Amino acid sequence: KNGGILYVFPVFDTEEWAEKIRSQSRTIDSEVPKGRMAMNKIWIGNGQLVLPDKIVPGGSVLLEGKKIAAVNVPCPPDARRVDVDGSYIMAGFVDIHVHGGGDSDFMDEDASAFPTIAKAHCAHGTTALCPTTMTCADSLLEKTIDLFLEADKEPENGAELLERRKLAERNPGYG
Repeated sequence: KNGGILYVFPVFDTEEWAEKIRSQSRTIDSEVPKGRMAMNKIWIGNGQLVLPDKIVPGGSVLLEGKKIAAVNVPCPPDARRVDVDGSYIMAGFVDIHVHGGGDSDFMDEDASAFPTIAKAHCAHGTTALCPTTMTCADSLLEKTIDLFLEADKEPENGAELLERRKLAERNPGYG
């Protein structure tokens, strides 16, 4: 349905992202006056909501900023409304082993590689990722780590860049 588009919960909230969703959706509730609309509140509904144990027809998700605020609730009057017309609504993918993307590699010794990779992966449903290196000289590894520490961990319109230890803190069952 609707071209098989999968609507993915974002881990970021920008007007550019919201515009992308609006342009891909068939029905957007634009009747709400702009002054009453919460820029950080987006309701995505009328879809096949993918949960860990089942798929819920007619499901919805309410996003507030970077958090999932509610599941299967009516659209609040102050939220941006995205009607996905039966398409799948599912959580974004967290990739724990990424070397690069978008013609960039984390070991390129270039600070611009980090947001480039994050944006390339986000475009395909990955909402967070762990940069991964390869066997190399200590000096290159140190430079890559320095660049990672300086990088924007939540680039606009890109996947969140995670350190493995932080991923483990968020998910105690992760090895």
